[in-house]
Amino acid sequence: MAGCGGGGPDSRERTTSTSQQPPASQTTVPFGRSSLSFRRDKSRTAVGVGPDQSVCRLLHAGEVAREVASVTGRTPRLHAAENDSFELSICRYAGGGAIVRVTLDGAADATRRYFNMAAEGDQIPKLQRRAADFRLVWDVGDDHTYGGAGAFWLRSAHRLVAIHADRIARVVVDVAGSDDRRRRLLASRLARRVLARADR
Repeated sequence: MAGCGGGGPDSRERTTSTSQQPPASQTTVPFGRSSLSFRRDKSRTAVGVGPDQSVCRLLHAGEVAREVASVTGRTPRLHAAENDSFELSICRYAGGGAIVRVTLDGAADATRRYFNMAAEGDQIPKLQRRAADFRLVWDVGDDHTYGGAGAFWLRSAHRLVAIHADRIARVVVDVAGSDDRRRRLLASRLARRVLARADR
């Protein structure tokens, strides 16, 4: 999916779309492997989230507001509220009909936890006979990880989850006047950015 607005490197998106679907084997999480027998899952230690990796420091409110504007055409005045704890940083940006919540999770066992979250997101709607709510998103996190992509999007929750360098980012977007595609694009940009900056 092509980015909306902006011409920089963050404007490119390779998320799934109705016109360019990936091979059928990659549209859902492969469940043939047990989450308890990952052969590549060598490190189960916590990389943590240091004081200099707080989300509110990595993503300033003005920058988030500009990203909102790049996909909606409207620039809200956002206020950032920090809520950090051990190995976890949360920043909530709110104002002008927009709420964006970004979480950076550096706790242990990130690979398995990410896979389990993706598996639940893919399977629960099917078990409950609800409409499909899950889609893989590429070029945001580590695409070589288990599950086929380094990020996934849950439409009903307006939430993107991504993994990179043993950290998990969760971005929830609720912006007045935006559609699912624009919310997903905005969440993808913010997740990619916060994960890359935390890994410096």
